[in-house]
Amino acid sequence: MGLFLIPLVFFTKSLIPFSELILDGSVSLTGTAPQNPEDILTTVENGNFEIEDRMAIECFLSNGISSVALNDVVVSREAIARLIEIEVNINDEYLTTYVADGLIIATPTGSTAHSLSAGGPIVSPNAKGILLTPLCPHTLTNRPLIVDPTSVIRISLKSSTKDGLITIDGQQVYTVNQNDCVIIKVAPHPIKLVTLRARSYYEILRQKLNWGRTIMRFNVDKNKCKGCSLCVRVCPTKTLRMGTELNDYGNTYVECIDQSKCIACCMCATMCPD
Repeated sequence: MGLFLIPLVFFTKSLIPFSELILDGSVSLTGTAPQNPEDILTTVENGNFEIEDRMAIECFLSNGISSVALNDVVVSREAIARLIEIEVNINDEYLTTYVADGLIIATPTGSTAHSLSAGGPIVSPNAKGILLTPLCPHTLTNRPLIVDPTSVIRISLKSSTKDGLITIDGQQVYTVNQNDCVIIKVAPHPIKLVTLRARSYYEILRQKLNWGRTIMRFNVDKNKCKGCSLCVRVCPTKTLRMGTELNDYGNTYVECIDQSKCIACCMCATMCPD
C-alpha cells in the first residue's frame, strides 16, 4: 500500500485514475483484490472495471505547506514515547484535548489502514466523513469519532508538549512546534481509483476478515505441499498431521484429522510458504 500512495503526492489534482497492484501478498482493502498483476491488467484492458472517486483530505501547516492524503494524517510525538497533548477544534468550536500517543485523522478509504489497528471503525469508502481516532488515549472515554465532511478541523499542540510530527499517508513527515496550528479538511479534488467489477468491497471484506466463516475447509494440493510441517506446528487444535503417502515429488503432505474442530484461526494458511 505504501508504494501505491507515493505517486498520489504528485498527481492529486490530475484526472488520472490509479490502480494498486499488490506484489507482496499483503492485505489491502482498497477495492482491488490481490491477484496476479497480469490478470488485473487483462481485466482493465477488457473494460471490466469502474473508476471511483475517493474522498481525500488536505492538511495545511503553519509554515504554508499543504499536502493531500488518501488514507490519513497522523499527529504524534517527535522524540521519546511519551503522551502528547493535542487540542482539537471543529468549525472553530472546541472539541477536546486528547492526551494520547497521537491522533489519526482518516478518510473512509483510510479507515481500514492505521485507524483500524488503533480501534477505529470500518467505513464504506463511498461514505462521506472524516474519522478522528486517538492512539492509546489516557482517558478511556476518548473514543473514535466521525465528523461531517464539511467540517474544518484545527489541531494544535499544547504548550506543555514539545515538538511533534505530522505524517501524511506514511510518506511525508513534517515537524510542528508548540502552539502551531494545523488545519485539516476535505480536499477539493477526489482521488480516482480503478476498481474491478468482479469483486465488491464487501466481498473483499468478508474474505480478508474471515467474516461468516466458522470452519476453514482444509483442502491442500498434495503436489504443491513441500512437507515443511509449519502448518502442523502452529495449529492450535492439533488437527493437522503429516500423512504417510508421498506426492509426485516424493514428499509427504499434510492432512486434516477432524475439520469440525477447526476454529478458523487461519494460522495454517498464514504460515504455508506455498
